[in-house]
Amino acid sequence: MQSERRFSQSRPRFDPDGLILGSTLPHLMFFTLEDGALTRRLARPSACRDPTQGDLRTEAGRESSSELVCEHRRGEGDVPRSRTLDAQPRPRLPHQAYANERPEGSSAMRQTTTDFERFGFARGRLTPQQRSWLLTIDFEAFRPHAVAPWTTAARHWAEASRLGGWKFSIFIALEDVVRLRVEDDDGYRMLLDAIRDLNEAGARFYPHNHCVFDPTTGQRPQDRASPRAPVTAYRKRPSLFYDVVYRHKLEFRSWCETLVESYESFLTDAGISRPEKLAFRAGGWDHGVTREDVADYLDGLAGMGVTFESSGSSGVFGTRSWRIGAPFGENTFRLDRSLIEVAPCDFADCGAPVASPQFASWIARLLFRAPIWMPPLRRRGVLVTVIHFDHLFHEGKGDARRLFALRDDAEVAQRIDRFLSWLSYVRRLSGLTSVRFDELAFDEMP
Repeated sequence: MQSERRFSQSRPRFDPDGLILGSTLPHLMFFTLEDGALTRRLARPSACRDPTQGDLRTEAGRESSSELVCEHRRGEGDVPRSRTLDAQPRPRLPHQAYANERPEGSSAMRQTTTDFERFGFARGRLTPQQRSWLLTIDFEAFRPHAVAPWTTAARHWAEASRLGGWKFSIFIALEDVVRLRVEDDDGYRMLLDAIRDLNEAGARFYPHNHCVFDPTTGQRPQDRASPRAPVTAYRKRPSLFYDVVYRHKLEFRSWCETLVESYESFLTDAGISRPEKLAFRAGGWDHGVTREDVADYLDGLAGMGVTFESSGSSGVFGTRSWRIGAPFGENTFRLDRSLIEVAPCDFADCGAPVASPQFASWIARLLFRAPIWMPPLRRRGVLVTVIHFDHLFHEGKGDARRLFALRDDAEVAQRIDRFLSWLSYVRRLSGLTSVRFDELAFDEMP
């Protein structure tokens, strides 16, 4: 497998397998890998599922959104494909499709029930003991032989967060960790040094995963003889659960055992301790589409020793029903298997200028949520904000967005300082306390 990852100035990056990995946008993750066989040392194969009584073993070739148009690398036998859930055209949605947002042209807020609740796995709301701000970072898309800007930015982030008294919960993509360790030993050691700085500054690292990979080589299975075809029947963004169970026919609990091994190896290499209470976020917010899927997903997390799940979603991807997370004050509840759901509430673009639409939208969303900041209406809750570290390196917006175009370390540092300064303003306005997952406490624990 080739090691080089390719980036387009106006499109998300694709690796040589045709797979979109990492968050060029917070809601732009899907797979175009072909079916491939894995050895039993990775995970035990499971029965193929088809909740729609159709063949789900197909791949996405092209995806368009309000921000970007994506194309996979075409090989012999490949044809351009449109990613749709059915033959009907889909409305264009804002890329921050989070719980509290009002769909364009709609007079009602999005529904608030996550799939966990809809399928009957919720066991009652949990009331936090304080008003908390859980700042989570998805740390992904770092490339072998191009990790220097990441390490410089991570060290500056660590120093700035130490000075500001911030505590970040970082979900690190294990597939990227393993690939970096195998293909770029020097870059891996540089990244580990920066990770230790972040840990000493108060951050904690948690497992994150988008796809099946070989824990020894970091490579993903592929079958070049099989042509790509669009995913047409999967209700979610085809990502973690789809790749593990539907594409590669593995038992999800067995795959979680592989993830634990990779995560523990990473912690050992970095010389940092495993958090007392483990959290997990599914890549692509994909925890399956049926009740059986979700049950297996939760069972796998329980086998990993996870306490907090943080990828609740609902609706059909690509439609107005699609939503990530739950509103502030309604996003924490008990789940089966003694798990706790701490669903995201919002997304903040750490690389957006103050005058940008992304930044203005974030501030507007916070101001319209009176229970977060208005003293007479304030209530206890956990504001879970999703941040993507790779956004520090992107420039432009919309179709002119240039991915990983910013190479100036000084400019990246200015973006970090500016973003954390605005976090400080919001903290003073809201009175929220920066916490990590392991510091969350509720009036009634499971």
